[in-house]
Amino acid sequence: MVRPVTMEDYFLLKQPDHISVSLDGLRLGYVINNVYSEYMKEKENELHIRGLKDDSDFMLKESGKAFGIIKFFNNSAKVAFSYSQTSKNYLCIMNTETSEKMDILCPGSVIDMFINSREDIILHIDPNSNTEAKEGGDDGFFFEENIKKNQVYVFSAEKGMRLLSDLPQIWELNCVKDTIAVIGSDGINEGAWYKSYVAVIQDGKPLQKIYTPERGQVGLPKLSLDGNSLAVIESMWSDRGVTAGDIVILDIESSRRSNITEQMDISFSCVEWIDNDSFIALGQRGAEFIFMEYKSGKFRELFNIRGNVSPGMAPSFVMDGKSNIYSCWSNSEVPPEIHRIDTHFSKEQMLTQINSKLEDLKKYEWNDISWKSDDGLEIHGFLRNKGKKMPLIVIVHGGPTGSIKETFIDRYSFLLEEGYSIFMPNFRGSTGRGRKFAESNYGDMGGMDLKDILSGIEMLVRNGMADPKKIFITGGSYGGFMTKWAITQSNIFKGAIPLFGISDWVSFHGTTNIAEWDENQYGESPYAFSKFIKFSPLRYVNNVSCDVMIMHGVNDPCVPVSQAFQFYRALKENGKSVRLLLFPREGHGFMEKNHIMQSMKELKTFLREHCSN
Repeated sequence: MVRPVTMEDYFLLKQPDHISVSLDGLRLGYVINNVYSEYMKEKENELHIRGLKDDSDFMLKESGKAFGIIKFFNNSAKVAFSYSQTSKNYLCIMNTETSEKMDILCPGSVIDMFINSREDIILHIDPNSNTEAKEGGDDGFFFEENIKKNQVYVFSAEKGMRLLSDLPQIWELNCVKDTIAVIGSDGINEGAWYKSYVAVIQDGKPLQKIYTPERGQVGLPKLSLDGNSLAVIESMWSDRGVTAGDIVILDIESSRRSNITEQMDISFSCVEWIDNDSFIALGQRGAEFIFMEYKSGKFRELFNIRGNVSPGMAPSFVMDGKSNIYSCWSNSEVPPEIHRIDTHFSKEQMLTQINSKLEDLKKYEWNDISWKSDDGLEIHGFLRNKGKKMPLIVIVHGGPTGSIKETFIDRYSFLLEEGYSIFMPNFRGSTGRGRKFAESNYGDMGGMDLKDILSGIEMLVRNGMADPKKIFITGGSYGGFMTKWAITQSNIFKGAIPLFGISDWVSFHGTTNIAEWDENQYGESPYAFSKFIKFSPLRYVNNVSCDVMIMHGVNDPCVPVSQAFQFYRALKENGKSVRLLLFPREGHGFMEKNHIMQSMKELKTFLREHCSN
């Protein structure tokens, strides 16, 4: 029996994560996470090692234990995984057939790990997660001077844990044989990532820089099987971890660079080498994800998926030694599950039923729509629950280097049953249409990307798909900025709900932990006081004609809560209708279950009151 989606259904959603597969294709590893945390409870999840031939399931779940990265040894019964418990971090090596295991205390949380042919484990460690690494007591500390850079350790049964010294800040790494490829930076702080480079460590020699992009960032290094070539993803990004762009191949010895996707309208996010000259790549093209084979200098499409490939920030997949692809995806018909694709025959099989509790939910259509912006550029987006003259909620995605993708259920799905239409535009600056489109708002955040959104709303109103007197706008992060910016530049909105968004670019630059980003994205110094003032919503609060409800996390390091205070105070003292909902302990986004539920309830109440009025 089909039932409508409610707020509570979102919390039933489970997310498969940290997918790994053995080279022989016999075992699949993954963890199952909730989409929320709970106040005063340690994060915990489930680790699964599935037998793909015998359908066995070795499961670990312990109170207060949160599992992370999983990697298989050549003997697929032997596995290494990381976990945290009571503020300490561990590496565990286990034989799933005998249950023998060894736990090793780590000097920080494990960001990633790799196992080489000698069965050494290369660990990428963040030491700042340790309690003793944080400032404490009554001592003063110097701002931006108490951060420890990430570290690389090698663990072997014979020599134990060994630190690779004299390294810069390491953000990402990949390892094949005796070659380690890294994304590094000379600066240590979070914002230094925006000025990162590619380097290699070979045979114990000093780190060697091989490529620094002129503009933009690089990420997701993947070495070829012989360690002679390196694939990286390159583009201009807004968030560390949001990686979709062009595939660039670097020759390790000569540092020669080749952008092999420069003219393509696809945003790539993952590469897995098949041999030394060919690989499988995952790219987003509009509403689709495409698995493609690159061989002999040409791309060939293998398999298409309409929907969303996990993780949402940087969609990825893994492969076994038999060229089978393993990935988690979802769409309007299927909740997140792990699938296997046989690349030889382009056949797909669902391997898990993690979200079977959601199978009886009503399915809501995602309508892929397009329109022309003010300058004639074609823009795409999604319209859900399409109907005539309905109240319309505009949801602006974050980034801006991100995109809206079709999913089974999200934090807004319950509103469809309440009688609202949901409009989700993928404005210029979004991923899914190639690097040129993703960088087309460079130096102009708040300019033509706002025109893209407004022209989409005008199209819906013109076609009778939205009630022009009941249009609302919301979004988080860059979507929070755009929500504030839109209501200062247009009077078409009945109400606005900005979530952890920027109000004033100048004060944001002085207080954020990613001060390099805005200067990089606007292409000028904030102290030129040009674009940073021109695009600040705070400067135009007198233009606001609708009611506003701001939501923000108190501990947000990226967009500090002062951005909410400033916008709230300016609206309040200028006679505008505004409320500010603050969530304790939350950073950049809301994760505690009670906070998510309250934000959903307050959104529902706000919309209902303003529609009835």
